[in-house]
Amino acid sequence: NFLENEIGVKLPDYYLQLTIDCGVDIVCINPTEKYQAPHLGYTFQWLFFALCLTIVIAKKNKLI
Repeated sequence: NFLENEIGVKLPDYYLQLTIDCGVDIVCINPTEKYQAPHLGYTFQWLFFALCLTIVIAKKNKLI
C-alpha cells in the first residue's frame, strides 16, 4: 500500500523481494503458492538449546 500511494500506481498482488544491489535481481513471490517453512526444524533446535541451558544451570547450582 505504501508503494502504491507513493508512486500512484496499482501494483499486482505479488510481493517484491529486493536484493542488496538495490533493485537488481528482483524476485516476485506469488502469495498463493504454499511455502514450506522449516518450523519443525526450528522446534528441535530450540528444544536442544533449552536442554543445554537447563543442564548448564543445573551443573552450576550443583544439582547434578
